Amino acid sequence: MRWEAFCRALGAKFAPDRPELFPLEQPPENAGELAEAARKLLQDPVFRLVMERVELGLIQRWRHSALGERDQREAVYLLHTAIEELRAELARMTTITRRTAA
Repeated sequence: MRWEAFCRALGAKFAPDRPELFPLEQPPENAGELAEAARKLLQDPVFRLVMERVELGLIQRWRHSALGERDQREAVYLLHTAIEELRAELARMTTITRRTAA
């Protein structure tokens, strides 16, 4: 037990500094602006690259997991599903103006 506290303290002391995050802006309240922002995000090349890299990393972790690591594979599957759900929600947001206009 004492070693765990020691390791946490040591890790915190030598952990790399995290970059400063920019303050978050409020999302647009206008449905058209929200749909446009979602569309831009889905088409942003950096966002797409990041999502592809994360997905590929998850697939590699799943493929290279040992037979007995069922819990790890389940966690990777859930993360992969969450990424798909994120994309689906962004896609739904892009159609919000069409749904509200009908």
